[in-house]
Amino acid sequence: MNKLYNIGDSFSYGNCVKSYETFAENFEHLSPGDFIAEELGYEHVNLASPGLSPDGVLRRLFTNNFDEIDSLLLVGIPPENRFQTVGKDPRDQHRNRSYYNGTEYKAKAFMYGPDMEVDMFRTQSYLSGRLKAINEEQSCTFNSWFNILLIQKRLRELNLPYVIYNCVYSTWNNKTKLRELNAIKEQIKETNYFQPEYGIQDLVLTDKKYQVARDDPHPNHACYAVWCKKLINFIKKEKII
Repeated sequence: MNKLYNIGDSFSYGNCVKSYETFAENFEHLSPGDFIAEELGYEHVNLASPGLSPDGVLRRLFTNNFDEIDSLLLVGIPPENRFQTVGKDPRDQHRNRSYYNGTEYKAKAFMYGPDMEVDMFRTQSYLSGRLKAINEEQSCTFNSWFNILLIQKRLRELNLPYVIYNCVYSTWNNKTKLRELNAIKEQIKETNYFQPEYGIQDLVLTDKKYQVARDDPHPNHACYAVWCKKLINFIKKEKII
């Protein structure tokens, strides 16, 4: 059976909230990969992980084996302020997020998803204040654009059909006067890039009915259904598969 490999952060991984502050029956977990795989008749392989970074997506593309026949890579680009380091212990995945002292929907949204591989990597942030003497804005832009360029290069090497999108929001309209940064952006291809100026969060922000809860702006299943319909139309229009 054809396989759809889904890579990205929490927006790609999915959750168990059917609609605004309403859990799905039996905490059914759905992601963009589920919606798109079902529509296309593919087997869904969820390789996404909450908190993943742009370089984390690139790592997935280099460290996983993908069937070379009849596969599709669905690749989400996470926010630009994140980067990966190697931890001393495995990440605590599927955790209850009740430490945020928010709604139960925020706490349990990601507890019942598909199993993930043991992950020794941690996501850090350029905005944490721990890094000194750096231009945070330009560093984040570099982290995004350079990794998108490398992701596209790796996808071409894999020689499989693929589509890229922005998980949360876009860095496409970021501005810089640095020659090298502009040179990097100029090499990014818009081919197979769904709505490079937008991310899933742009749809979430149009109406609270699309979010997990009042204190959690992650997309719920209702949001995924609307967004994925547009992406499926893009895949068919561009004849990606």
